[in-house]
Amino acid sequence: MLVMGSDDHQKALAFGREGPLVEDFWDNMRRYGLYALTVSSGVLYAVFSLFMSC
Repeated sequence: MLVMGSDDHQKALAFGREGPLVEDFWDNMRRYGLYALTVSSGVLYAVFSLFMSC
């Protein structure tokens, strides 16, 4: 019973505000946000350079 009680505490820490799952979530958000920014700016550059050359 004691082990089960401490397991719930560790589970709560993982899902808490400062837990490792939240840190991983924000790391992924930064990574994919930067990816979306670079891809969208590359697409805009390609489209505008195509229209400017005509």
